Amino acid sequence: MKRNILNKTAILLAFIAFTSCKARKTVLPPATSVPSIESKPAARNSGLIDSLKAKQPSFNTLSIKAKADLKINNSSNDVSMSIRIKNNETIWLSITAIAGLEVARALITPDSIKIMNRLQNEYTRKPFSYIYQFTSRQINFNAIQGLFTANVISGTLAESATLEHEGSQLQVKGELSGLLYKMLFNSRRNLIQNQLSDNANSQNLNVTYDNFGTIKDQELPQTVNINSVANNKNISIALRYNSISIDESVDFPFNVPKRFTVKD
Repeated sequence: MKRNILNKTAILLAFIAFTSCKARKTVLPPATSVPSIESKPAARNSGLIDSLKAKQPSFNTLSIKAKADLKINNSSNDVSMSIRIKNNETIWLSITAIAGLEVARALITPDSIKIMNRLQNEYTRKPFSYIYQFTSRQINFNAIQGLFTANVISGTLAESATLEHEGSQLQVKGELSGLLYKMLFNSRRNLIQNQLSDNANSQNLNVTYDNFGTIKDQELPQTVNINSVANNKNISIALRYNSISIDESVDFPFNVPKRFTVKD
């Protein structure tokens, strides 16, 4: 069990890994259920693009408590997670084992990534650019933040994209500096699936969102499934949000004990 728990530090980075795996639950309708698809450049659908942008969740601060099913290859653990975000500035993550023991904590900013491994008394600090060992350079801080809130990557809702109407759903696909993307929106214009592919580096990411609820006029998912493969490791993160609060006071405690070994 201890060896499995030690993987939690790797899983903190898995949230920002840019790799591939088939989603456990697809929200795309079968091809036979859609008799026809209308495809037009997004430049001809500026009204639709504007409606998608208007539905993007916005907040100053966000606090989430969640249950998570975390899997790396054949190692699986059910844990609790606390996620706190200050928009465009800070992401704070804490992973707690079932026994109530915090095993890892991370602090991510646009400039750096810091991780405390409490089981091994280790502290790791890296520049934000460290994530590009795992991900496309189009995955910036805001893209990572958006994983938790069903926000799109900046620049993907562009006139160069293509829109496809699939019944009441809307698909937007295109390319952003070598990053291929395909997003699916429901009838309320919530993002319900986001697929990203970097074919040059054989990297893909598939994220699905479900069970949207309204909190302070913002529609946010309460189920998030992140599926990927990183360096031959199969990674699956299934999040079930227990509580969500918006624009309330949050703090980001990250005091490293003196006994911790610093690893750069």
